[in-house]
Amino acid sequence: MSLFNIKSCETLYIVYPAAITSHDFEQAETIMNRVWALCGVRPVLVCDRNKTPEEVIPEGAPAFIVGNNIMPECREVLSDITYGEGEIRVIGNRIVVAAHTDDMLIPMVSELTDSMSLKGDELVIDVPEKRNAQG
Repeated sequence: MSLFNIKSCETLYIVYPAAITSHDFEQAETIMNRVWALCGVRPVLVCDRNKTPEEVIPEGAPAFIVGNNIMPECREVLSDITYGEGEIRVIGNRIVVAAHTDDMLIPMVSELTDSMSLKGDELVIDVPEKRNAQG
């Protein structure tokens, strides 16, 4: 399970890939809209286009990392799964939703957003530290 404190002064980011498909951006928006509806806080959508990972979001910033992008957490997840698989993985204060094929993102993001709730001033995301899915 992962917790984000939505009342903190930290900005919550959602990173999506530059090689964008409709699924990548739609799923990033789905996460953004769910967080916004629950918390009244709008996460910042960030594209990884023409940037190094260090330029995408500040080091240590809490984030959702969606799709097949340049972030090191995404690269780590993708290196551990095969074609036709996807995974939701918590790495520090970041939640990665990654797959080699973008159609896998839809059911995974649905599972992720269904697991979100607000408890006091914390956004609670109740997913295992690692959740593998197959298409």
